[in-house]
Amino acid sequence: MTLPTPPAPGLPTVPGTVAVVAPYADRGAYAHEIGRLGGMCVAVTLPDLALPPAYASAAVADDYRDRIVHTPGLRHTVKRLRRYGVCAVVPGGPLGVQLAERLAHQLGLPGGDPATSLRRRDRGAQAAALAAYQVSAVDSLRTLRLSQAVQWARFRQKSVYVVAAADTSVRGARVCRTTAEIRSAWRERYRAAHEEAGEPAMVIQDYVPGSQYVVHSVSRPGPDGIPEHLVTEIYSGDGQLMGRGALAHRTISLYTLRVLTALGVQSGFVRCRAAWPPGRGPVLLAARAYPHASGGPGRPDLGADPFRPYRYAAHSALSALPVTCHGDSHVPAVRP
Repeated sequence: MTLPTPPAPGLPTVPGTVAVVAPYADRGAYAHEIGRLGGMCVAVTLPDLALPPAYASAAVADDYRDRIVHTPGLRHTVKRLRRYGVCAVVPGGPLGVQLAERLAHQLGLPGGDPATSLRRRDRGAQAAALAAYQVSAVDSLRTLRLSQAVQWARFRQKSVYVVAAADTSVRGARVCRTTAEIRSAWRERYRAAHEEAGEPAMVIQDYVPGSQYVVHSVSRPGPDGIPEHLVTEIYSGDGQLMGRGALAHRTISLYTLRVLTALGVQSGFVRCRAAWPPGRGPVLLAARAYPHASGGPGRPDLGADPFRPYRYAAHSALSALPVTCHGDSHVPAVRP
C-alpha cells in the first residue's frame, strides 16, 4: 500500500480544522495525521456523566489544539465549532459516531443521516439494513432477552456467534455450540456491553465458516453530492495484505461498496469484517465507522502500521487531497 505522503516544506498544504468526537483511544493519531497535512484538530469530549463505566478514567491526548466538552443539546457545541470554521466532523472512536453525525448535520458538513445512525454502530441494525437492501448478510437476532436468544438458536440448530450489539463493546464474538455455551457467553458479554457501551442489547447470529477478511475503506461526497467509496486495503485473517490484482480482492471490494451504500455511509473511514463461507459470496459480520489503532503491529485489522487507518481517515476528512493506493493498477473511487 502506497500511502499519501505529507506535504513537503514549501508545497501547498490543505487548510482546515477537523473536529474529532470522543477520541479516547486514538493516542493523538488523528491530530498527528491531520497536522501532517497542514490541518488542525479539535477534540469534542463527552461529559463525565455521559461516559460508560469503562471510560471513567479515559483521557484525550494532548495533541489536540482545543477540547470542547459537549453539553446536552447541540447549540453550545455547534457554536464553538463554527468559531473554528471546521471543515469536517469525524468520530474518534465508538462513542463518537452518533454525536459526530448529529454535529455534522447541524453544521451542514458531510456525514451520515443521524436518523439512520444505528446502522453504522450496531451489529443488529447492520444486518437488518443489508437485508432491506438485498445485500447478502448473516441471519441474526438483536435482543435484550437471553431466553429469546436461546429459543432462536434452538430453531436454527447450528453453531452461533454471541456478541454485543453496540460496536462500543470491545469483547469479540464467541462461537457457541450448546445452550450452556450461549448462556455463559451471554452473561459475560452482557456485563461487558453495559460497562463498555452503556447499551446491553445483544446479537446472536449464525456462525459463518470459511475465511475472514478485514476491509478498510474511505468515502466522501462526489462533485454532485453522491458519495464515492474507495476500498483502500483488504487483510486476510492472518494479517496478510491482499494484492489488488487478486480476483478475491475485486469480489470483496464490490461487495463492500454495496455494504457501504446499504449502511448509509456518506463520508469517512469504515472498517468492515467479512467472512467468505464455502459455496457463497462474502457476508458482513460487523462494520465500524471509525479508525482504530490498539493492538499493535501484525494485527489483521491493522497491518504492519497500526496508525495507517488514521492516515486514510485524515485524507478523507481533508478531502481536497485524493487517497491513492498501490497495486497492479489504479482503482478509482466507485459510486453506488
